[in-house]
Amino acid sequence: MDDHRHIVLIPNVAVIEQVFSKRALKELQVLLPPPAYYSLRGADNLFMRRPGMVMVHMDSLKAGVRFPLHPFYLDFFEFYGAVPAQFMPNSYRQISAFLVLCKSLGLAFSLELFHYFFQVTPQNADGFLSVAARPTRKLFEGAPSSIHDWKTCYFFICYANDRLPVRWNGYPPKAPTPKLTPVLQEAVDKLRLGGVRRLKGLLTIEALSNARIGTARDPWSLL
Repeated sequence: MDDHRHIVLIPNVAVIEQVFSKRALKELQVLLPPPAYYSLRGADNLFMRRPGMVMVHMDSLKAGVRFPLHPFYLDFFEFYGAVPAQFMPNSYRQISAFLVLCKSLGLAFSLELFHYFFQVTPQNADGFLSVAARPTRKLFEGAPSSIHDWKTCYFFICYANDRLPVRWNGYPPKAPTPKLTPVLQEAVDKLRLGGVRRLKGLLTIEALSNARIGTARDPWSLL
């Protein structure tokens, strides 16, 4: 059998627990910083809650999510009252690219600016959520059209933050389109300058590191 039950202990950073194939386990070792220690441990089902732990899927790490969470992510999850595990992989690519682009243009990260360009929509009865561009306000293109088996690689990270929701929420609030103030209009114009951008050009290791999302040592491709 090629699957192994593991608990990964990374001092002061994370505790991860799930059933991984050897290939997935090697990939996870790259996505998370050393040192890492392994021992046999059982896996958990998707909707189980554990005190002091947050469930994520490995594809969110591939899309740029890192722990401790970027402050914008805490604002985002708190606003929607949803847990990180609910959002589909390409949602994180959109968010990461937004953060990278804002950083490169010297713009402050804000939910108001994010909500001008993006909306969150439920995808099915299980409560999975998607981040997508509002009509006529597309900033990015080139996300993978199909991501296979991403729901099979969930795991827990030991991460305590009072702002992070702990319950699965299939009915997130609908964010209204912000009214354009002079300050918001200036930021919108800067983000639109240059047209629709390719995600592959934005989601580089160096760009994520500059935006303080990832590290410059991560030797993997996001797309």
